[in-house]
Amino acid sequence: MSQKPSARRRLADLSGRDPDRLSGLSDGIFSVGMTLLVLGLVVPILSGSSTTEGELWDALRRLYYWLKVALVEYWLNIVLLGAALLAGLEYGLRARLFQEEDRSDMAFLMRGRILIAQSLYACATVLCLIFPTWVSIALIILIQVNYVLAPRIPFLHRF
Repeated sequence: MSQKPSARRRLADLSGRDPDRLSGLSDGIFSVGMTLLVLGLVVPILSGSSTTEGELWDALRRLYYWLKVALVEYWLNIVLLGAALLAGLEYGLRARLFQEEDRSDMAFLMRGRILIAQSLYACATVLCLIFPTWVSIALIILIQVNYVLAPRIPFLHRF
């Protein structure tokens, strides 16, 4: 009797390749992190038992500096995510993970989409230095809606 030599098993064979496992893990980590952040929220207490509307607006105006700091931190997060997307694209191109006939078009379109989105986010963030912070926040939300729902900005329709 001749037997084929058994192939050596790899760690990838034992651990599974299902991306749902990674998705579930990242969802779990994100939900725990968000829960901890929400539990850390503190409602500011204004002096006096009866607060007027003017005092409330003054207290909110004192927070706009911190809104700008939070907005810049959010933008830095977007920059890091864009850099990771670009690095993943470049890796995929060098490893020839795209079909050869679509490769150059795919690279041009994906690089353009990433770089244009990053520059739009940067412009929206810089505007918080000139305009109220809510204008920058609204622009960032509009940019995200554009890329999620794809109603496409007319001059950027190619990307």
